Amino acid sequence: IIACSSSSVVSKQYSWSLYDQQLVSKLRDSETVLSSFCSLYQLSLRIIRPSLIYGSGDDSQDTNFSALIRLLRWTPVLPIPATSGLRQPIHVTQLSSGVMTILEDIAHNCANPTQQKILLGGDLTTSYKNMLQSIQRSLPPADLGRYCLILSIPNRLFFFMASSIMLISPKFYAALLRISSNLSGYQTISDLTSDAPKRKLLI
Repeated sequence: IIACSSSSVVSKQYSWSLYDQQLVSKLRDSETVLSSFCSLYQLSLRIIRPSLIYGSGDDSQDTNFSALIRLLRWTPVLPIPATSGLRQPIHVTQLSSGVMTILEDIAHNCANPTQQKILLGGDLTTSYKNMLQSIQRSLPPADLGRYCLILSIPNRLFFFMASSIMLISPKFYAALLRISSNLSGYQTISDLTSDAPKRKLLI
């Protein structure tokens, strides 16, 4: 069995947001159920905990980059902390490639059932600000999102300005706090698949 969980199990485990706490609890409970089931029936299990997934298909969009693009189009000025954290985004096609690699590994070792949790990210480690700028540059020339000014302001000022949002949406405020956190250091997709590293966003 190959299951796709989320790196949120790790990145949000200390969040004070009730929504984040409940999410982590549900993910962990689900992983535990799968682990117990596979142990009972002697099945191999790989639980993938991917980092920031991005990429769109014909009829679907991710909930990460697409949300950032909407934000860039909606506001003329987007303030962010001057010191933003690192991210390790992974494209949906890279994630699919990783699943196929894991599937082949399990098939070749089916006589020895094992369990493993894999924190998986892309090959590129980039700051939150650089990631936003890369997304912005990928937009068509006439897209409103290209004209949004991404403004770096001192971290203390940013979080002071954002503190009022906590009263309206604790979930969104917790997400703003994570902008300055390093959510990276995961196993790279190229390390898993042995493919050549792709150290740029696939957008």
